[in-house]
Amino acid sequence: MTSPPAPGSEEGSLTSLMGSSGMSYRYVQELGQGGMARIFLAYAVGSSGFTKLVVLKMLRKQLAGDAAVRQMFQAEARLTARLNHPNLVQVYEVVEGDLPFLVMEYLEGKSLSAVRAGGPITAPMLLTIISEALIGLHHAHELCDFDGSPLNIVHRDVSPHNIFVTYDGAVKVLDFGIAKMATSDTHTDVGEIKGKIAYMAPEQLLGQDLDRRADIFSVGCILWEAAVGRRMWENLSEARLMHHLLTGNIPRPSERALIDSELETIIRKATAAVPDQRYATALELHRDLVAYLARAHAFCSMRDVGAALAEAFADERDKQKRALSSALRAPPTLLESPTPPHSTQVVQTASLAPAISLPPRKPWMTFAVPAAVIALAAVVLLQRSCATERTVANAVTRPEPAPVSIIVRATPPETTIEIDGENRGHPPLALRVPPEARDHTLRVSAPGYLPQARMLKFDRSQDVEIFLEKIATDPAAAAASTPRKVRAPRNGPATAPKGTADDACNPGYTSSTGSRRTGPSAFDFHDPAWGGNAT
Repeated sequence: MTSPPAPGSEEGSLTSLMGSSGMSYRYVQELGQGGMARIFLAYAVGSSGFTKLVVLKMLRKQLAGDAAVRQMFQAEARLTARLNHPNLVQVYEVVEGDLPFLVMEYLEGKSLSAVRAGGPITAPMLLTIISEALIGLHHAHELCDFDGSPLNIVHRDVSPHNIFVTYDGAVKVLDFGIAKMATSDTHTDVGEIKGKIAYMAPEQLLGQDLDRRADIFSVGCILWEAAVGRRMWENLSEARLMHHLLTGNIPRPSERALIDSELETIIRKATAAVPDQRYATALELHRDLVAYLARAHAFCSMRDVGAALAEAFADERDKQKRALSSALRAPPTLLESPTPPHSTQVVQTASLAPAISLPPRKPWMTFAVPAAVIALAAVVLLQRSCATERTVANAVTRPEPAPVSIIVRATPPETTIEIDGENRGHPPLALRVPPEARDHTLRVSAPGYLPQARMLKFDRSQDVEIFLEKIATDPAAAAASTPRKVRAPRNGPATAPKGTADDACNPGYTSSTGSRRTGPSAFDFHDPAWGGNAT
């Protein structure tokens, strides 16, 4: 928890940061910062006592005068405002001004760079998280302009830092700050590298034209590290790492650990040095990864993933809640917007008006003026009283809006339907709810089928029908692809898991000492946390 900003600091004085929608944003704490922007936790304050926790991404004050930086920040604002998917961070508002900022949803959880396999978090869970992130990336890659022409969005900075997992089991791809799209008027100068080199495709390092396959390479690097349990470019200097990338010398996962051959095939295809040899779309990689997890009996529900994450970080989560509660009880400190948009400048007109000589007060004015004021006040109070009575009468007689009917049908019948992370059972699902315009997350899943997620508004009655795509399984291939030990324990040779796991997300395995343990069967990780550029 950081202390509130002092007057005169970069955050400014104790004045309200206003949004274009009329909301004001009160500072709670600083969450982080990068080269271009600072990230703050704040809560929005609106009319009728409305409050909501939000995240503000604000351009640094010293960069506000840099036209190129502002152009890049505005390009991110235009792009993120278009993205609307359950697996992408949601942007509520884009506010211009001397210090432009984005208002984004507040997420309670951890980035993938902070999540390691071990204890309640298993490697199948990590692979499931990555498969969910691929769905969000595919949505961004497929996004079209209003006229239907493809935007050809490339994230360019997919890394464990920018994949976020919430404690209720949602996966979000973050930070499209350096994303590139077809309509962008920004460009990368020769010799300028944008993104993290440890997860960068060779063609991106060379400054060549990029397409979605550059993001697929980045996801392949994350898969490599999740399966092997070590950094892909471990103990390499940045210069040597770049040499390996430019010469197409991508390490095989099996060079570092014992790994299932089917999973290695997926990873090698995703991390192929030549773009034409990679997966063509993020959806194709998602399907192969989910099919592998299904055949290996290692597919996990995102609800289980969220519960395991909440358990793994229970102490830290409680500490953050106490700190947040303390910050919210403190006197409100408001961020400054030097020239808030749509603001009105108040001028003291009395000091600008010319002097006027008034005639001397007559004796009768001493009594007549106060009497006139009292009479006028009585008329105003009477009018207000009548207006209040009319408002109350209208509120009593105005009928409540009729509820809308939401029906969700899905195939196969054993499909599980979740709305906003809450399990609503199996299809058909019928709801009668008050009409509202906000987005709800609808997710359907079934064993042996590819899950689907979409945004749904309860603004009208509707009948939603979803058909899940079956994962092709071969009994012989399923038997052959039983999870094996990915890497040898530090104190002895790799040993195959014994027995059948009670829980696909938390199978048992035999440790190097020969004792029976519960944990990540074929995925036993002990290495330091991943992420960042290799050093």
